[in-house]
Amino acid sequence: MDEKKKLQAYVAFSEMTKKLMLIAGLWPVANPTLFYSIKPLIALSIALCTAIVITNFTIGNIKNITVMTKGLSLATSFYTTSLKIICFALNRKDAMILHNTLADYYNNYLNNGNFKKLVLIGLSGVRRLSKTFSFLVFLSLLTYVLIPIISILIQLLHNDGNKIVLMLAMPAKYPWNSTNNGLLIYWINYLFECSAAVCLFVVTCSADSLFSFYVFQMSGHLRVMSCQLNFHEENINHHIIIRECVIKYGDLIKCRDILQKIYGPIILWMIISSALVICALIFQMAELEKVTVGEVLLFTAYSGSKLLQTFMYASSGSVLTSESENFLDAVYQSNWVGKNRKRFQTSILILLTQKPIVLIACKYFAVSIDMFVMVLNTSLSYFFLLQTMAEKQN
Repeated sequence: MDEKKKLQAYVAFSEMTKKLMLIAGLWPVANPTLFYSIKPLIALSIALCTAIVITNFTIGNIKNITVMTKGLSLATSFYTTSLKIICFALNRKDAMILHNTLADYYNNYLNNGNFKKLVLIGLSGVRRLSKTFSFLVFLSLLTYVLIPIISILIQLLHNDGNKIVLMLAMPAKYPWNSTNNGLLIYWINYLFECSAAVCLFVVTCSADSLFSFYVFQMSGHLRVMSCQLNFHEENINHHIIIRECVIKYGDLIKCRDILQKIYGPIILWMIISSALVICALIFQMAELEKVTVGEVLLFTAYSGSKLLQTFMYASSGSVLTSESENFLDAVYQSNWVGKNRKRFQTSILILLTQKPIVLIACKYFAVSIDMFVMVLNTSLSYFFLLQTMAEKQN
């Protein structure tokens, strides 16, 4: 892919993420309208209400582990969506500072022919992960939404005088009977669950893709700084370059802190919830006697999206740490030994005392590829525990 196509891909990726965030009302806007300000409240209300009715279903079937896990996995996803909305709504000003800081630097790099290619390295991988993740989330939610419609159509085609059995899109238990109180109540509940599916898709895909996008920008920023330190000409003002690097690295530390503030609770919750969801999905498939096409699609898409989601966060953290280590290596290997360069050497020492940039989730977990492995191990442990409980129950 040439530079022009990469630039177009970068703009397309940026704009698509921004549009999804705007739909949910989570994009930082300087002077938001009243309607835009209440968008997060609407999305939060839908996500929380859906999580509560699914939790009600889960509690109602707590003695049946196979049925309970169907609600547990989906309820966890809606609680995660609610948490993302809350984190972005509470940190709107910080999110604006983060976005403007990275965007200003990146636009300057993209307009510089020497740095354009450097800052676009790795874009195809980030976009590919984001697209695959969005497709899997869409496929899993579409499966939930279409199964009731397909069930009704099949019953209508093979109608032998029996009453049509209505089913909801999601394993939910409302304060009222949703399937036996007439078609109006049923369709109202069904449309509500469809809106909840849209809410989950928009918030999940936009927030997770935005995290990868910000880390991609920060990594590109570090690569440019490493490149600037590869100077050997005597006519270059080394002190100015190093001073700029010190300022830029400080800005990146501030961006890291904001990213941790916004995404820290999300990542911490995701580490726990992803293990639960993956475990519940594996357990459901293991307990099925007959597997339908819809169940295979749902399991593949849902479990695949959770695995990919965890991997996106984990790999992004590892890439950022790796690029910051490469930058500090470039600082050490720069041409800083010489006579009458005390000011320059002092600036070098300031940079060398800096630690690599590591993303920490709520001061507990370092966001790295090790986190992904930990989630997989925890999922298997939960799965064996559920199997043991099911065997005792039987």
